[in-house]
Amino acid sequence: MFLALLPLSLAPLELSPALLWRLAAAILVTFCVGHALFGETQVRLVRRNSPELYSLTTRAIYSSIFAAIVGLQLLVLARPTDLGPSFYVLGLLGLLLTAAIQFVRILFVRPQR
Repeated sequence: MFLALLPLSLAPLELSPALLWRLAAAILVTFCVGHALFGETQVRLVRRNSPELYSLTTRAIYSSIFAAIVGLQLLVLARPTDLGPSFYVLGLLGLLLTAAIQFVRILFVRPQR
């Protein structure tokens, strides 16, 4: 939610549109990289204790989504164009997709006893 509202909260600063979207993209990249690094430590812990809860396929799906998000945001940082807002929203949708996958996994994936 914070990342979705970020561009609106930066708008009163009267930045140029290119700078606004570059700043928002930089914050989104920072969040994604931090989340991925922290998540990696948690994944290792879960896989050590209950490997059936987090398969390598699941890990690959999350990694692919985060790589796509970071890639799109790096494009915005490298070449700010009119697509900056669209790429930012696609990044937010990617985060929403990972949250939806996690929710479904909470409902249906159980540890073996």
